[in-house]
Amino acid sequence: MKDVLIAPEESKASIEQFREQVEKNPVEYVAQEVVEFSTHVLCETDAGGFHLRDSYADYRIHALAPDADTVEVIPGAMTRVAVPGSKLVNISSGGKMKDTWVLGA
Repeated sequence: MKDVLIAPEESKASIEQFREQVEKNPVEYVAQEVVEFSTHVLCETDAGGFHLRDSYADYRIHALAPDADTVEVIPGAMTRVAVPGSKLVNISSGGKMKDTWVLGA
């Protein structure tokens, strides 16, 4: 995995260093606007007991494209949840996956 940079949370020096990495090999990077994530309650246990913590999360639908003209969204999803205090929801950064129920309206 390549590094992740959330620019509004970084120092100018970190941003410049990251910019140099990107300029050396720009095809390896993707940029996007910062999106405010929702938070979910993450239930954790340890030797001290049971803890509820807010964690950033994103919701991923599952879509199938059987051909170039068709996209079908299936009735199910996954939520990826960041480690408390982080906005990185990917598994390689310590995030977790949760099944997500999708109910019909």
